[in-house]
Amino acid sequence: MVSSLAFVFYATVGIDSLSEYYIGYFYWSAPLVTVLVVVLALLEAMPAADGVRLASGLSTGVAVLAAAAAVAALAVIPGTRTGSTNDIDEALPQVVATLAAQAHGRTIVLHIDHEAWVETAGFLVQAERTGVKACLRDPWYAFLMTSQFICTPAQVAGGRGFWFYAPQSVPPHTPVILRFSGIVVAPA
Repeated sequence: MVSSLAFVFYATVGIDSLSEYYIGYFYWSAPLVTVLVVVLALLEAMPAADGVRLASGLSTGVAVLAAAAAVAALAVIPGTRTGSTNDIDEALPQVVATLAAQAHGRTIVLHIDHEAWVETAGFLVQAERTGVKACLRDPWYAFLMTSQFICTPAQVAGGRGFWFYAPQSVPPHTPVILRFSGIVVAPA
């Protein structure tokens, strides 16, 4: 009951976009927590000898139920089915390669419109995977990207800057280098 009320409160005041499928994942633990509390209460109420036998049987049952629940959950979570690539932007390798070529070996320094943070995270991971030096200029985003991906003053001074804009935020007459995942990339 408490977790249900907490989730309703969270959904009412704490969620900025209810369309994200991961928001309520923690709530899936509520039925299991309830079962565990009931089982523990029953075990506590039983005499020691009976409790040991019952605990052995129940622990096996709970393990089987937990495994079945995990398998069932994976079947309904988007992106967890074998072979799914729904969450992968296939354009990222080409986007990283294009900006790396334009940076001519210098660090790619990203300036971002706030709405482009998701694509920025993907870009930075792809750049790291392929050995391309890239960082985010604004240290405010360290809580999302970690300090590893925040530019040092030397990287800003010697790097090549690019903007990631949401389409509605592109200033007029901005030269566009490329577009991917709804993001407009422009020189800084």
